Amino acid sequence: MSTERRLLILFIATAAGLTLGINLPLSGITHAASPTVWYVRPDGGSPEQCTGRVNAPYPGSGTIQPCAWDHPFRALPPGGTPRITGGDTLIIASGSYMMGYGASGAENCDYEGSYGCLMSPLPSGPDASHPTRILGAGWDSGCTNPPELWGTGRPRFIVNLTDSSNVEVACLEITDHSSCIEDHLFPTGGSQYTCQRDNPPYGDWAATGLYAEDSANVLLKDLNIHGLANTGVLVGRLTDWTVDNVRIAGNGLAGWNGDLVGDGTNSENHGTLIFRHWVVEWNGCGETYPDKQYVGCWGQEAGGYGDGAGFGGTTGGHYIIEDSAFLHNTSDGLDMLYTRLPDAVIEIRRTIAEGNDGNQIKTTGAVTIENSIIVSNCGFFHDMPYWNNDDDCRAGGDALVFALNPGGQAKVINSTVTGEGGCLAIAECALNQTCNGSEKVLMRNVLFQGQKIFFNPEEDTCFAWYDDESSPPNPANPFVVDYSLITGVRFGNVTPCPGPHNLCDVLSGLMNMGIDAFDAHLLPGSPAINAGTTSGAPLNDFDGQLRDSQPDIGAYEYGSTSTFGDVPATHWAWSWINRLYASGITTGCSTNPLMYCPENSVTRAQMAIFLERGMNGPAYAPPPGTGTVFTDVPLSYWAVNWIEKLFADGITTGCGTSPLVYCPEQSITRAQMAIFLLRARHGATYTPPAVGGSTGFNDVSTGYWAAAWIKQLAVEGITTGCGSGNYCPEDSVTRAQMAVFLVRTFNLP
Repeated sequence: MSTERRLLILFIATAAGLTLGINLPLSGITHAASPTVWYVRPDGGSPEQCTGRVNAPYPGSGTIQPCAWDHPFRALPPGGTPRITGGDTLIIASGSYMMGYGASGAENCDYEGSYGCLMSPLPSGPDASHPTRILGAGWDSGCTNPPELWGTGRPRFIVNLTDSSNVEVACLEITDHSSCIEDHLFPTGGSQYTCQRDNPPYGDWAATGLYAEDSANVLLKDLNIHGLANTGVLVGRLTDWTVDNVRIAGNGLAGWNGDLVGDGTNSENHGTLIFRHWVVEWNGCGETYPDKQYVGCWGQEAGGYGDGAGFGGTTGGHYIIEDSAFLHNTSDGLDMLYTRLPDAVIEIRRTIAEGNDGNQIKTTGAVTIENSIIVSNCGFFHDMPYWNNDDDCRAGGDALVFALNPGGQAKVINSTVTGEGGCLAIAECALNQTCNGSEKVLMRNVLFQGQKIFFNPEEDTCFAWYDDESSPPNPANPFVVDYSLITGVRFGNVTPCPGPHNLCDVLSGLMNMGIDAFDAHLLPGSPAINAGTTSGAPLNDFDGQLRDSQPDIGAYEYGSTSTFGDVPATHWAWSWINRLYASGITTGCSTNPLMYCPENSVTRAQMAIFLERGMNGPAYAPPPGTGTVFTDVPLSYWAVNWIEKLFADGITTGCGTSPLVYCPEQSITRAQMAIFLLRARHGATYTPPAVGGSTGFNDVSTGYWAAAWIKQLAVEGITTGCGSGNYCPEDSVTRAQMAVFLVRTFNLP
């Protein structure tokens, strides 16, 4: 390209108000006339060396060889013309790809402006049936080892869907390699986690994982977007998106932010937006690299934000959210308060919102919530390092908040709600609207378990309150409550007791009513059993089990068919074992009949399988073993493949050296399990924080060899001990206990 041509392009860009942190490429691209499959792999080559159309390494010499490219930037060069075209597929092999200044294919990026070194937008597919696709290798076989795209040099985002429609993005890990949080605690001078953003080099961090605007007909599937310095996903002006099996975790400011501009304008969505198997957790906290520990959690009083998922601005759309989780975010779990346009419809099913600092779920528009569990333990972050306790139970920490349009209708059906905030449910008139008294919030077959208010432990949380004081107020009580169980609460200005078919001030009969270890399953004899109505009741419960002809109150149906013959619904770990089975991590201890053996001890061989499946998914099969790693695990041993893979992953070093042995038939102790679980969750190099002055358990001294690991296991909510303030570190782990450990460690649904 001539100097004159380059200057002309820069002039046009400047006139359009663009700031380019790149130098434009020097050659144009000729595209294939029909859709093409392109390949990227770490041992590939440059576009001069390889065609990019064959999944093979660069042979080491020659040009235009039949081999893959070496980096995604080769296909989507920063500031340049994509080498792929609409309808093409780009398959990225497993491996780690640095995204930003200094990466292969980013030679034209500018050092000073490395924040503008961005993947070029993915070209739109010609139509919804012929999408452009970016796929990690294994996208069609369980996605057990996705490629990692990690940001460096402070790029504004990593994956670019600006004006991208008719596209699919699947089987990727999107992150950075820094522990920093952008602008962390900036009102008070920052912290050890504050990112360097004033002058280059900025470090190995990126602000946002995925960015999209003016984007339609998009599928995001099997993505893990975590550890970004600011936001996991920043998107707006979307139409007809599907998000399936996407995790958004440990992003420093927010998880999913639907406010592009930051002032609530120009971000409205339309069409149908579907979210399934969506896990949004620990946003508003940093994630350390490489050990993936959540740190520096901050809320709005400290200058942060912290919503798990928020759809900012005035927006519309039909939202379907199913089988999802919003956990331990530093403000609201799911904030849909701004879905105010006439086409706004929200459906939430089989979803849990728990441990978020603000409201667990808040909505505007036509809303249906079914088979969901809402646990507002809004004091979860209290006294954590860097946490400002003024942020505890933000916005009252109410479990459910409904903003109603004139004549608006909301429904909560067969759900279980508890909380330590002000109220379990709030209704108000939507912003700038005048309600007319016909608004309704139907609550049917719902179990409400009150708690003591976090800020006032002498007082019960209120059941429900509607805003009859603001201007304009709700002119009439919108709550209609029937066939529900309400206990442990005080009544605000809504008093459903006594009421039609409601059960009031009775023991709820839950597995665990405590706010920090809440378990919504019903015990035998619970008054909620068979106390619901079939009118409007869903066919299945939270676990997907069929409800019987006389449905129960709450999210779970009591006595749903037991998976294992030796684990009745009355067993204390029934729900945990069933969840482990449903996730495909276990098939039990025998198949005919199907049994689990819940009281049997877990052996080290069994543990290898549990952990590898937890880390890699239920369909994972390890590579063949050699029988040469451990002298007591020969090639003929039934679990040799799993044991050697656990060793290769750095999760175990065996039980003895000289010779190296594994002790496969030895039972695992609870102390040993703490180490295995945390390494499996955070990586082989993980080291827990110093134990400090106390472990929190009576029987684990600070000098105990696994004290720091045991304390951290409790900090992360994986264990509450064995009872009476003890941990029982030398006791063997039973298969029932293992189910609880695994479900909590890997956040199994």
